[in-house]
This record gives sequence, C-alpha cells and structure tokens, in this order.
Amino acid sequence: MVTLLKIMLFGRSHFKSKSLLSFTPLGSLALGLSVVLVGVVGIRQLAAEPTSNAITIRPLDLEEAKTISYSKQIHPMLVEKCGDCHAGAKASSGLDVTSFNALMKGGKHGPALIVGKPDESSLVAYVRGLKKPRMPMGDDPLTVDQVHLLREWIAAGAHNDTDTQKLNAAGYVPLDAHPQDTRPVEDESGLTLQQIRAKHIARLPAPPRVPKVKAPVFNPIDAFIAAQWAAHKMTVPTLCDDATFVRRVYLDVIGTIPTVAEAQAFIADKTPAKRAKLIDRLLARDDDYTANWMPWWEEALTSNGKHQGGVGTRPDLGPWLTENLKKNRPYDEMVAELIDPNFAAPSGKKVTSWIRNENHVDTIQTAANVAQVFEGTALKCASCHNHFLNKEWPQKKFLSFASYFSPTDVEVIRCEVHEGEFMKPSFIFNQPAARQPVPKDLNGRLKLVARLIVDPENPRFAASIVNRLWKRYLGLGLVEPADDFRADRKATNPELMAWLADDFMRHKYDLKHTISLILNSRTYQLRYNPKLADTFNVGKPDLPRYYRSPALRRLTAEQLLDSINVAIGNPAPRLYLNDASTALTRALGKPATRNDVSTNRPDDVAVVQALELLNGEEFNNRVGAGKLATDLSQEKDLNKVVTTAYWSLLSRPPTPAELGAGVQFLTQGMAQNTAPNQSWAQVWIEDQPPTGARVQGNWEWVENPVKVGKKSHTEPVATGARQHYFADTPQRLKVQPGDTLFAWVYLDPATMPREIMLQWNTGDWDHRAYWGENLIPFGTDGDETRIRLGDLPAAGQWVRLEIPAAKVGLAGKEINGLSFDIYDGRVYWDAAGVIHNNLQPQEAVVDMLWALMAHPEFQYIK
Repeated sequence: MVTLLKIMLFGRSHFKSKSLLSFTPLGSLALGLSVVLVGVVGIRQLAAEPTSNAITIRPLDLEEAKTISYSKQIHPMLVEKCGDCHAGAKASSGLDVTSFNALMKGGKHGPALIVGKPDESSLVAYVRGLKKPRMPMGDDPLTVDQVHLLREWIAAGAHNDTDTQKLNAAGYVPLDAHPQDTRPVEDESGLTLQQIRAKHIARLPAPPRVPKVKAPVFNPIDAFIAAQWAAHKMTVPTLCDDATFVRRVYLDVIGTIPTVAEAQAFIADKTPAKRAKLIDRLLARDDDYTANWMPWWEEALTSNGKHQGGVGTRPDLGPWLTENLKKNRPYDEMVAELIDPNFAAPSGKKVTSWIRNENHVDTIQTAANVAQVFEGTALKCASCHNHFLNKEWPQKKFLSFASYFSPTDVEVIRCEVHEGEFMKPSFIFNQPAARQPVPKDLNGRLKLVARLIVDPENPRFAASIVNRLWKRYLGLGLVEPADDFRADRKATNPELMAWLADDFMRHKYDLKHTISLILNSRTYQLRYNPKLADTFNVGKPDLPRYYRSPALRRLTAEQLLDSINVAIGNPAPRLYLNDASTALTRALGKPATRNDVSTNRPDDVAVVQALELLNGEEFNNRVGAGKLATDLSQEKDLNKVVTTAYWSLLSRPPTPAELGAGVQFLTQGMAQNTAPNQSWAQVWIEDQPPTGARVQGNWEWVENPVKVGKKSHTEPVATGARQHYFADTPQRLKVQPGDTLFAWVYLDPATMPREIMLQWNTGDWDHRAYWGENLIPFGTDGDETRIRLGDLPAAGQWVRLEIPAAKVGLAGKEINGLSFDIYDGRVYWDAAGVIHNNLQPQEAVVDMLWALMAHPEFQYIK
C-alpha cells in the first residue's frame, strides 16, 4: 500500500499527471493463441527419387517400440503432417490418415503400411523420400525422430491403443475414439434428452481414481492438485485469511464486494464450517448470481440489447438467460434449446433465431460459434481453407459439421472459389451417436446436432464448460486458451479435468454444483502469492501449471462499478442492466456492442484504462456521489473515518501504518472546511408545471386547499390507478448527494386513496417512492424502482413528503419529469422540488476514497 500512502499524503491532484502503472500490477497476463505454422502435405504414388536425399534411419528397438501409442503419438503426427490432403471421402489417392481403420485400409495404390515391416511400407518410403515426391509435399519433411517413431510403431505391430485409453475429457485423445465400435446404430430420435443423457452416462468409462495424498484436502479437487505437488516435491501453500476470502467469494459468486456488515459478521464468525456456509448462501442469492453471470453469457451468445448499432446479429437473449440462470437449469438443456428449434422449453417461452442459416456465411458463422462456445474448439480458420494453425481441422471436415446447421449440404468455397463440392453432415467427433443417419430436413438436422453436442460421450462439451468455470475462479484454465482445445495438447492436469467433467455430467450438468465444488476446494482458498502464481506463455503453451496460488484477476467493469455502488451506499441497479456504453465502461473492458462472440475479455492493463481512472470525469464523480463520502465528511473521529473507508472498500481494517497515514492526511484537509452546513429548498413545480414541459393526464388546478402559492393540482375522483405528470422539461432539476426530494400532499378524508406514489424521470421512470398499499405495479418492490417509505400520511391536512435522493437512485442525477400517481380516492398536490442540504463531501475524504478505489487491492481479485 506504499502508493496509497503517498496519494493520501499528497492528495489526488498530485498524481493526476502520473501513470497508473504504479496502481496496477506489472505482472498482468496477456492471453493469446499459440501459433504453430505448418504447411500443406500430400502423398502421391509417383516415381522414386534418388536415395541420396533420403532421411536417415536409426536401428529399431522393439522393446521401446512397444511403448509407442497410436492415439497419443502416431495419430496426431499423421493428422498434422498429412491431414491437409489425406482426410475424408475425397482424400488424395484415396488414402485417409485421420482414422486407424482408414489408414489400415490404404488407398488407390494399395496398403500404406505392412504390419511388422516398416521399411517395406509405402508410407515410410514416401516420408523418407525413397519414393518421389517426398511427403509431405511442399512442406518440411518429417524429422529423423518422427520417422523413427513411425517405423518402430509399425515394427511393433501397428497396434491401435485407442480402446484401451479412457476417453479423456480434456479432448486430447484422438477423434476416432471409438473406431472399432461394432454395436448396431441405435435410433434415439424417440428418446428425450434426459433419457439419452442417462443412457450414455451409464456407459462412460470410470473416471480417474482420486489419488491419495498427504497434503490437507477439502475435496477431491485438492487431491488431484496435491498429487502434482508431491510428484514435483513442492511445498504445500497456505490458505488465505478470512478478509481475503470473503471479498474474493462475494465478487466471484455475486459480482460485488460485501457490505461492511457482511464482511465484519463473517470475520467475527468462529464456526469451523463458515466458508462452506457462506458459499451456499451466496449461491442461493439467485438474482445476484444471475447478475454476475449475465455479461459473460450475453457476450458469448452475442445477445443483442438496446445498445446495438446497425443490424443485430442475434436476438435479445437477456430474458431467457435470466430465467434459466436463476433456476439453475441443467447446462445441456440450455444449450440444446439454443440449437434445436423444437426443443421443449419448461416455461413455454422458447428462445428463437439464435441459429442463423439464411446464407452460406451465416451458416458457417453459426457452426464456428457453436464449436467455440460449447466445444472450446476454434474452427473459424477452417471456414474458407484448411486450418493453418491446427491440422486437426481440414476445411472439408469443418464444412461437414456446418452442414448440420443448413437446410442443404454446404458447398466447399475455398478462398472465395466455388468448387462445386457439397459436404454431407458429419460430426466433428467420432462418438458412437454420431453414426446415426442424418435427417434431410433442417429441423431434424438441428435436433440431431444439438444432441451430439451435449452428448456425454462428446469429449469436449462437458470439459469445455468445467474448464471455463475453473478459469473463472482460478484465473487460468486447465486448458489454455479456453477456446482452443486441441487433440495434440493435453490439459495441465488431465486427470483432474477428466474427473471434473465426469462429475459434472453425473450431477446432471448442474453448474452450481461444480461451482460450489471449486469454491469449496482448498485450492481455490489459497493465499495469493505472486511468486507461486501460474502464468500462460503463448509461445510455450505446454508449460505446466500447478495452482499453488490463484492468479490475479482484474475486476470486470460490472464488478468494479457495482462494487463502488455497494461501498458508497448507492442502491443503483446492476450495471449489466444498462446497455449504455461510456468511455469508462469501454476502458474497463465492457464492449460497446455484442456482434461477435467473446468468451474472455482482455485482462491486461491498457493506457486508456489508466487515463480514465486518473482523469476520467465519470469515475471521479462516482467517488463522491454516494452516502459514504457525505457521512465520512461529517465524522469528527478521523480514526473512524479511515477505518470505515477501509472496511467499506477493502473489506478489512487498516493496518497501523495505513491508519496513521490516513489520519495524518485528513487532519489538515478536514480542518480547512469550517463553514456550517446550510439547507435550502428549491421549488420546481408550484402553480404550474415547469415552462416547456410536456404535460400528460387529467390535471385539475384548484384554489382550495392550497399550501404554497395560489393553486394546487389534483385529478377527477375515480377508482383504480391513475396519474398525471410532466416530462422533457428544459428546466431540469439537479440533485446533489445528500439532497432530499419533497412534495406537499393533502389527502381528501372523504375519498381516501389506498396508495400514493411519486415517480421521477431521468430518461426513464425507474425512480419511485410510494406510501400505503402496494397496488401500482411499476418497477421492483424494495429497490429504487419502487420503494415503500411508509403508511399514508394523515388525511385532511398538508404533509410534506420527504424522500432521500439516494433511496431512489437520484443522487448526482438530473431530473426532467415528475409523475403524481394515486390508487382510488382524491389527493391534492402542491409545491414539489428538492431540499439541498449542502452536505458536500470534503475534498480530503474524496481523495482518500479515490486512492483506495484506484488501488490494485480494490481493482483486482486476489
């Protein structure tokens, strides 16, 4: 906190021209995609070339040869080096190297290999250069080690070990995971998704056994992690303290920091299971849990909101997502409904138009988005040519997958050239259910592909989402990048990945179950230690990660700004509900639009972010806009001022050094302001609406009863809800923090209303207070959109209604309209406006709060 102490000693303005690098960790991680450049390959039966250029060979070791794995070594090598031309139904020379059975079958010119005789196998002859042209043609030749590996595998019998390998949930077992499955193709079209789920889960291989370890564990996750520590003789790291945990888990589950009362109550609690109980309580806060997840889901699914410019690419999925996340609907059912237009929706409200297939581009984009979001697999590069970075995905293989999303088979268009070849639907993974016949109609295709995607035997569906959960709460995934699962790159802890995916499926794709499992693990609850924290290097993607410390994670724009509202006592709606884009929200990483799939916002420090936090008007205005700054400015005990600020923003008390520095800084600044506070009322409406306002409703101006001026206003007696109001006035009412709104009211004792309500307009009408019964159904009862402030006032006399501006979310706002609402009876209204209390927060207090909000301890989860 050295930087913080400097700011508190010199004031915020002293640092206005400084770089924010001092506020942000220098070790921020930049995630990216690993680039592996490979070329185009091919094998053709042509004349032999001189043997002088042949790749040299080493003597065979038949004992060593027995250890070579087709699934982990030979298959990935052949797919990478030869799969560009030798894959699928139209493989060059009829030789398909992407599955074991096809390889053994050979091509138009006979067998590719002779079991037990590597040097008589044509495949070896071509890759060595003994036959012309050397393969892969036009690309770098195989290395001496690769040729040796291939020869030893053939010499040892060319065994296929796929069936002996457990289907690894991390997705790095080859895609022909069931090549010798001889069971009859089952027609499952008449089964429900839940029936298929139970049936396929029952035939999954057993998950990895939970290892026995000496290190302390809270659940099986810790055993898999600790086993790696033990294997590398690593010491066991320590747990975080309660103050760190309560802040971390609040932000991770509900997206805001705890209130002072919540943090202090948790830290004071001495019961042993308090962390587990807190996790349960937070996960049960369905509205807040949903609010924290909504930005991720809306960006991943390109949900269009009101902010979208131009033509939206997808429907507004906000209401559908809110409903499903709040009820914690099984993940496989949510995904199936997004893809299958006829999937049964429990509420009857179906999501429509997420799958787009109006033309070739829409179809390709849809297929790539589905693979990226739900399979963690990057296929976009294979849409118009073979994937340059991952030979696992030739273009035709991807287009065969895309045909599921089209009413007709998709044409091969290579770099804008129409080749006249149309690809029949074929799934990207070789699970047993993928052998079912493909319907010809679009709805049938979408139903089948939806079931194949969420199939428990799909190696990447469950794995990709548990990896995303792990990344969300630990900072780095078990597979990185999370959108680029690859056949040749295993998870950093493959046994844990397989176990988590299996557990997720066996618990019926319950997201909250897996989230709870992760949060309750000792691994999640470890103390942040920058010396132990893992990193991800795009140049060395296979470097191990041991999770001895959580990774530092920057708060999202929503988490940061919602947490500021919690800290300063501003009961504003959650930021995700506001589609407006500002310089501050963009600087903090919230995208201005959602036209492209995004599953991971940038987490690195940017110059624009630093400038907005230092000099941006919006961020600086927020600091002093709430109740906290005003209250602290009135507090005479400076120790209490500093202590309250730390608890409010950092969920902990200050250290003795921080307390001393804070008091020293405040002593001079607070003493400079000795002027007494004064209050004065600004009347906005009295004998007529403000000039230029748009007036609506049945206004009746009367001369009796009157409180202020010459007239009051009412409307004819009637039953039920009614209102009269004005809006869009150029004479806007500016409300400052600490102000109180007011309106004079007279209830007719002869015709009593059952409810009265005031509504203020700031561009919307979501600021309301009411008295009496809860009958007028605007807003959400209990928050600033409809808050009850008491019983009906006394009848037959003038009463001044007073409404603290902060309670209805109007502190620091400009009002352009006011509505007078009643239910039954008659009510007279007179002067209304705002009482300016002049309780302006002192600059020294605002400077201290700004320093705390700009500090990494507030800006990051650690």
